[in-house]
Amino acid sequence: LIFLDPPYRAVYFAIINEIINKDWLQKNAIFIVEMGIKENDTKNFEEKLKIGILSKKLEILEKRKYGNIIFYFFIIN
Repeated sequence: LIFLDPPYRAVYFAIINEIINKDWLQKNAIFIVEMGIKENDTKNFEEKLKIGILSKKLEILEKRKYGNIIFYFFIIN
């Protein structure tokens, strides 16, 4: 289980890809990214997810919003 917690802002994709490219996670591992709505452009993050900026090894399971925080849950394929 890896939980990516702020303050990482604009480097989310670099951190995520680094973790994936180093093969630090086994298949079916859960990867959670926490993002503050006010401090990050979640819309931009989601657009990049849609166009495949992240590794093909990641599959988004769900998104949960709690107040001003969003959690993205991924699983490693």
